[in-house]
Amino acid sequence: LDPKQAGIRDRGVLAIRLLQGDWMLSFDVERVDPWIQAVFLQDASIRQGMVRHRGVLEYKIENTSVKTLRVALPDTAENVSFTGNALSHWTEIKDGDDTVWDVKLDRRMIGKYQLAVSYQVPLTKMPQSRLWRCRASERWM
Repeated sequence: LDPKQAGIRDRGVLAIRLLQGDWMLSFDVERVDPWIQAVFLQDASIRQGMVRHRGVLEYKIENTSVKTLRVALPDTAENVSFTGNALSHWTEIKDGDDTVWDVKLDRRMIGKYQLAVSYQVPLTKMPQSRLWRCRASERWM
């Protein structure tokens, strides 16, 4: 059935004509847990007393949509920058002893999303126990 023939002017609407009127439709709404998985590939190079890090986070987002991603980087990270599709801005946030970055997107994302990060750490400020520590986590809204 053409929705315009039924008097419906909204875009993206489907209309269905029923051939039999003696049936009933019932459905349940079930809440499912969000499932977000991230794969991280990192490249680090040492030059002139600095360790330059470049990494790519590839997210797989299911059962929810996200507009904010939270990424934890070393506390001594400098010149932090993120690149990605529909990236709005990023903000540094102190979370206890750790430094995390809230990466805001222009719109909600679902499915696959790729986020690139780059930063550098002075070699003198990098503790040996945390030489290559970098983790990524998500927060959905």
